Amino acid sequence: MAFSLKAQEQVLFASGEHGYACFRIPALVALSPAHLIAFAEGRKDNCADFGDVDIVMRSSEDGGKTWSKAKVVADYGVLQAGNPTPIMDNLDPEYPKGRLFLFYNTGTASEQETREGKGRRRAYYVTTVDQGKTWSEPVEFTQQVHFD
Repeated sequence: MAFSLKAQEQVLFASGEHGYACFRIPALVALSPAHLIAFAEGRKDNCADFGDVDIVMRSSEDGGKTWSKAKVVADYGVLQAGNPTPIMDNLDPEYPKGRLFLFYNTGTASEQETREGKGRRRAYYVTTVDQGKTWSEPVEFTQQVHFD
């Protein structure tokens, strides 16, 4: 599906809003010219790369003029759910309106500690077929992308 969007600058995830101290790692996917979904890491306590980090989303149904309130898509408790990567699949005949995948990872320790063998990263995805209104349960696929 090809279409173009007219860009108008808007801050969707401002530090200190929506219950988060900081936002990082934004991602945007256009489901159509009118329907956009934006994702980011919502960092609860500070801007550090590790800690209580959720993946949040906001959606627009009018080409980005107005946006929904922030909604949590992935929450790993007081640990990290991060690196949101949305991919829209419009080719699967089982989903004629398309299916949006959101890939992300979780972490039990900082990046340095994980490299030292003191933590673990896991890879997951969730899907939506109703443009982000509801999401599937997380599916772990760590074994397919991580080799010990």
